[in-house]
Amino acid sequence: MEGYTLFHTFLMGAVFKIYDDLTELYLIKNQRLLEGVKVTLTTLILLYMGFLIQNQYDLHWLIFMWIALPLADWDALTADPYFSSIILLAATLSGVLFVTKEYYKVFHLGHFALAFFLYILAIPPTEFFNIELNGAIHYLLKKLKILPEGSGYFISNKSKEELEVSEFKFINRGINILACLFLMGILYLLSNYIKTSDYSQIFTSAIYFSLFNIGYYAISMVNQVYVLYFNKDILKLHRKESVSTDL
Repeated sequence: MEGYTLFHTFLMGAVFKIYDDLTELYLIKNQRLLEGVKVTLTTLILLYMGFLIQNQYDLHWLIFMWIALPLADWDALTADPYFSSIILLAATLSGVLFVTKEYYKVFHLGHFALAFFLYILAIPPTEFFNIELNGAIHYLLKKLKILPEGSGYFISNKSKEELEVSEFKFINRGINILACLFLMGILYLLSNYIKTSDYSQIFTSAIYFSLFNIGYYAISMVNQVYVLYFNKDILKLHRKESVSTDL
């Protein structure tokens, strides 16, 4: 487990959230700033895929992320053209790497299933209180009569404004970080106890994904504190935006 790769995955998650909050929280219209963050995030993803992937599981957590996001929150994929583009680019490159590095020759369905199970654990259940289900998962649960009909479903009873910025979200993201750190600790112990190469690589890849999420959640917490306690004008801007949308 390389120290720089750990830092790099954390940084990817942090920059991913910086872009997300610039557009969704701060409602920034400065195109030069937004393009700069886009280039930074794209560069980080390409550097990871081009130079830091050492085995198939270093790639699998990225594949999982590109699959899981639209399945849970389709609007997050389609609402922002950049997110759509970067996910399509990364998904295409993932397929190319899977073939060119001949990972298909060492692919093991059981190991793949274990890896994806650990990646699911790296997304704390509390995170689902922050999102709207509107993708394939929501569609399936509607068909099974588990969720009511509608274009989307919020698990929490918070308003859209509260899900964007609130003490609830700040606390929720703090819990998420603690959950990811706990999982990382267990995975680190397992990777040292179970010396089998495949299992060690699976555990390490789940640690990378957990660090990506921690970077994402950490930036979210910083921005929540800034808006809630140092720049409440952002709250007024969101209320104004909400009113204009309703009209």
